[in-house]
Amino acid sequence: MNIVICSDSFKDSLSSDELSYIISQIISKKFPKAKITCIELADGGEGSLNALATGLNADIISHCSLDSLLRPIEADFLHFPSSNHIVIELAQTCGLGLLNSSERNCFYTSTYGFGLQILKALEFKPDSIDLLIGGSATNDLGVGMAAALSCKFYNQEQQLVQPVGKDLNSVSRFEPNYNLFENIKFKVVTDVDNILLGDGGATYTYGKQKGASAKELDLLEAGAKNIVKLVSAKTKSEYHLYPGAGAAGGVGYGAMVFLGAIKKSGIEYMIDKLQIRKSICEADLVITGEGKLDNQTLNGKLISGVCKLASEENKKVVAICALNELRKTEISKLGLSKVYPLYLSAPDFISKENTEIRLEKITQEIINDNLG
Repeated sequence: MNIVICSDSFKDSLSSDELSYIISQIISKKFPKAKITCIELADGGEGSLNALATGLNADIISHCSLDSLLRPIEADFLHFPSSNHIVIELAQTCGLGLLNSSERNCFYTSTYGFGLQILKALEFKPDSIDLLIGGSATNDLGVGMAAALSCKFYNQEQQLVQPVGKDLNSVSRFEPNYNLFENIKFKVVTDVDNILLGDGGATYTYGKQKGASAKELDLLEAGAKNIVKLVSAKTKSEYHLYPGAGAAGGVGYGAMVFLGAIKKSGIEYMIDKLQIRKSICEADLVITGEGKLDNQTLNGKLISGVCKLASEENKKVVAICALNELRKTEISKLGLSKVYPLYLSAPDFISKENTEIRLEKITQEIINDNLG
């Protein structure tokens, strides 16, 4: 019996490797001879760097940076000396998970620390840099990132400013510094396909869950429009209309504008880097999962990528999640044999301990339903 466990983390609860360990231990007790392959997986957000570091031969570079509230923090990125390639995860510095609930408000946060990560990476004189931008606490369009990389932003009084989300509307001009990285190939890795502006853009789609009030959302959107106006006038570009421009509070847009980055699907990126196809090809059952199954799951998130790959290899896939909002028809269309939610409705609070207990029970159900 060959079982593959490849799940994303359950945010604010269990990491990918913790989930896989609990599931594998329970299955091993029932089937001690089973071959169980655990693949730590993420889709370009929090945990992606750790998954890549575990699965690939890379140097982990630790350095000092700032979090999204501009407080000192230590962060890592990966360096591949053989290819002179670097991978940076935004969530290491500007991740929503680094802030407690009272601190979360993208009206006041910045990607400056993410820019410091890139600045540190430039010391290695890399040929290419991949930016994993999921899970941000920000909505500053990557302006903070650009400021850390010597792009100068001025207000209407022609004073040099280092803007956070709320300050974008006060910017009157900017001076980019393309010489810093003109020979480096950047990829921005995300599964978010939102454009930058409008009801389906960065601010109105994700700003509320990052703590902004209705009034603050309107001000953030106005600031985003102001930056787009300034950028478009200087560069004659329409990057704000590109799919993925709205990722990470507009960091997708900022990476395209200031770094010349091209977009790459997060799950496709991880599947390719970790060579997951070979493991799935040999599996009798694939167990995947993420914290919440909803409409976003259908549009290129981690589970959809795993299901697509398993379908190509004609393999059975089941999913574990904390909450499931998908209908049976959507579950079937996704390619899942069955979904096993830990909770039937959203609890007021999800503790790690309670999640572990429920995960153990659900794993027994998976064994009974699929492994005999």
